[in-house]
Amino acid sequence: MATDLVARNPVLISVFAAGVTACVFVMPLAITLTVLLVPAAAVCVGWLMLHAEFMPEVLVGAAYFGLLGLKLDIGGLNLRPNMLLALVGSIWALHSWKKIPHLGWFLTANAVYLASTVLNSGSPFFFRGIADCFLLTVNLLQYGIVTQSHNLDRMLRILFWSSSVAYSGLVVLYVFMAAGFLPQLEKPEGDFVRMALLDPTPASYIIFTLLALLCYLYLFGYPFSKTFTLWCVGSHFAALILSYARAAWLAFAFAFLCFWLFSIVRFPMRRAIVGTAIVLLTLVPIGLGAYLYFSGSIGEMLLERAQAVSLEEGTVVNRLILWNNMLEDWRSAPILGHGAHSYGKFLEDATQISENYTLELLHSGGLVTAGLYIVALGVLFFGALPWSWRDAADRPWALPLATGFLGMCVSALANPAMEGGVFWVGAGILATVAKRPGDPVGVFGASGS
Repeated sequence: MATDLVARNPVLISVFAAGVTACVFVMPLAITLTVLLVPAAAVCVGWLMLHAEFMPEVLVGAAYFGLLGLKLDIGGLNLRPNMLLALVGSIWALHSWKKIPHLGWFLTANAVYLASTVLNSGSPFFFRGIADCFLLTVNLLQYGIVTQSHNLDRMLRILFWSSSVAYSGLVVLYVFMAAGFLPQLEKPEGDFVRMALLDPTPASYIIFTLLALLCYLYLFGYPFSKTFTLWCVGSHFAALILSYARAAWLAFAFAFLCFWLFSIVRFPMRRAIVGTAIVLLTLVPIGLGAYLYFSGSIGEMLLERAQAVSLEEGTVVNRLILWNNMLEDWRSAPILGHGAHSYGKFLEDATQISENYTLELLHSGGLVTAGLYIVALGVLFFGALPWSWRDAADRPWALPLATGFLGMCVSALANPAMEGGVFWVGAGILATVAKRPGDPVGVFGASGS
């Protein structure tokens, strides 16, 4: 009876995911809080062991609530709650690993990545490189677990509910901080403590769900109730605006343009006209309200505070210098690369991140690793595209989520989004909605379409 209640109420699963996240990572402020959290954590873990079929949904919720800054920093490697859940649920997920779409491509890329790292064991960043290989393995576990979901509708509701709650919370925190009401979120010297909203990585995650919602609106109208849909779109747009991530905005425009052109070419023109009207009717009220609110003295105050607490200057220039050094260095070992995280030698810093995971794989694992990885993403993306209106109607979320995934991948060329759990959760959901009825699925994906 309890299981049926949870299955019909995705909000309970989302709350449960938030509970697991908080129980594992929260720093208790008082003994009373600790007394409450310890038994709650035990109950949550015990329930999950008895009802492992809900692991995909719980993992999705934990991935988004992990954006609130809940993590463990181990040698510069951020271990988030969804990663721990992936490790816990790995045995359950991998008992049917042959049914995970396209897993073979990603596993082969990871094997070559690890082999390249072992061959360069003399690197001063060898152990950090092994940790990077482990991180990719954990991300593939998350991908595999999400593809095992048996209730797509519940999965999608939890996806949008969790992301909207997380971004709404971040927007509220940021607005209060920018207004000067939360000085504890700033360092004494005035530099902003990096919140998830300002970092460019979550901006890539924002456009994944935002594009999916807008594209579904374009094709089929409201996916959920009007109130819930407008709240989801509004919270994501507010978060994207406050992120100041230029790469994410460019990726958003590029992906939506590709979707619009694809729809005009492949679908009836009437759908394009009606879809454009629906999207405009949804965005115009939100945009007008935001303009009226931020155009006055409140907007000036928030902008002034935002500039004072924004991320440090010079990151773009430093990033370009690092990428140029990585490309120059890659030419000396173009086939198998220099081993994972060997680019840390440029700044002699083991915690250095490349901000471009595809380029990182090219430098660390050479053409073989990067090539296999790009092929895997391409197979996943193009396999999800519906090439006719009938196919799009049979799989209504396939094209919207594929568009969001495209935007997330393009945006990730300027930040480490591909190393985060939300990216792999999105990849797993895309692989799930891409399945066509009757498709045989193997380790390298569907063999028929």
